[in-house]
Amino acid sequence: MALMRLTSIFSSVILALILFGAVLAIREQVTTPPVNIVLLTVESLRADRFTPVLAPKFFAAARQASVYKNHRGIASWTAPNIIALLTGLSPFKQGVHARGQSIPGGRMPPLQKLAKEGWTIGSVQAFAKSENFENIGMRVIDGEGLEGWIARRALAGQPFFFWHHYLETHLPYNPPTAFLPTGFRMPDAEDPASARIKALRRLPSVREGSVKFEARDKPIINALYDGGIREFDAWFQNFWQFLNMTGLRHNTLLIVTADHGEELLERGNVGHASTTRAGTLFEEVVRIPLFVWWPEGFENIARIENVEPTDHLDIMPTIFDILDIPPGSTFPGGSLRDRRESYRWHAITSRAGFAEENPDNIRRFIAATADGRWKLVAETDRREVRKIELYDLRVDPGEREEISASHPDIVRQLLPSLTTRMASFVLPNTGGQRETAKGGNESEAGPGRPNWIFPTQSRTVSWEVLKGRAYLEWSGNPSRRYVLEYKAGSGVLAVSGEIVVPGTTKDFGKFSRKYWDTWVVPYGEITFRVRDEANKSWSAPLVLSLAE
Repeated sequence: MALMRLTSIFSSVILALILFGAVLAIREQVTTPPVNIVLLTVESLRADRFTPVLAPKFFAAARQASVYKNHRGIASWTAPNIIALLTGLSPFKQGVHARGQSIPGGRMPPLQKLAKEGWTIGSVQAFAKSENFENIGMRVIDGEGLEGWIARRALAGQPFFFWHHYLETHLPYNPPTAFLPTGFRMPDAEDPASARIKALRRLPSVREGSVKFEARDKPIINALYDGGIREFDAWFQNFWQFLNMTGLRHNTLLIVTADHGEELLERGNVGHASTTRAGTLFEEVVRIPLFVWWPEGFENIARIENVEPTDHLDIMPTIFDILDIPPGSTFPGGSLRDRRESYRWHAITSRAGFAEENPDNIRRFIAATADGRWKLVAETDRREVRKIELYDLRVDPGEREEISASHPDIVRQLLPSLTTRMASFVLPNTGGQRETAKGGNESEAGPGRPNWIFPTQSRTVSWEVLKGRAYLEWSGNPSRRYVLEYKAGSGVLAVSGEIVVPGTTKDFGKFSRKYWDTWVVPYGEITFRVRDEANKSWSAPLVLSLAE
């Protein structure tokens, strides 16, 4: 393992040195090289726990960055936040509230606009192939290395927009021992806390009520979560060295933020909407870091520390502003280069995010708005506000004392902007299509029933068997659309749904061994069925048992 790691490091250094010379040659020929964009999002990273103590290498690099100390996400699970970052689209307008949903097609998203202007758009993660991220203009080449992708575009002299999502800070919290505090030890086997902590180190989702955490668990939970931050710090150090050794740092806008934060027993749970199925919009889940390293020529536009409130809707306007490209449509957010005279944050989230039990008929949402010290949180039944809570973040930053009854004037001030957004709130956009496609009774036999081509039958699959790439293939007409039904896991990990697939192959992408073992294998078993979207005859079930 040590030899493999040394070889990998050596190869990266050689690649960086070669690219460094090429980039210098390009810079000598081009007076003002085009600005590249690197957007790095870190999974479940809270602002209050991301400190120089846990991430000294990152914060050393951040001495050259602008720091936005009052930044928030716009939902309590990943997809709406990433969509907001990559499109500038408000969560009230996305229509993405669970798995299997995506923003409507038929419009030119900002990334496609950048592509037309000459920027190469890309990611290298299978994660980015999720149906939640369809129609946003992201091109995914999974299986290629992050540094290799960037190097190839720079060598070709192509300006690029690259998105990478760092996943290892997600549940389960199981960082290598080297990143845990000195003297860290698990509870003794006979201690009931041992089973509770083992769940956090093994499961990618810990549903509300499935584990009865106690207050004494918090120091251990914090240590495990903090270990993930230390592991990210080591990862970022290597990436930062790559950017500087290649010379790309000079003409690259680097943005580092998180998708959302994480609850660490503040409300009795550990996780966020998709892992607890009890999503909130309290500060521990929405308050996240934002750091921006500006390219050469823009250093004077921002102070080192910025206390004005910002959110994810401000990222895409900033990118278009820096590139001096007309966006083609109005963004709801504003550029980080501009000072705001007024600002009000708005957010909305489904309760269970990706894991919603019935994605096409979600009724319960949490919406919120904040203006300075005041924060209003509303529970809604689809578009109708049913219950409100008011908090004074100045005197009650932990949001423990609900004060709407004693401050009706503040409620009257904040509520209208929220109800206005709820009135035009875009609900899931797949429900009607699926109801039409399903029609009446469904059958498992009949003309047009697809047959499985890969795998041909139910079986046990491992990372080695799949060679790291997971895909399904069935018989049929490649020009038609198919409905792929899945049921995975059991108990607290049970999840099911449908994916509309163009053609007769669903490519889930290429996964690392760690990704497979950490976030796929715990589900144990997945059952698939598939049918032509216009035909009621399902294929035979395909049952895949997942092995390490």
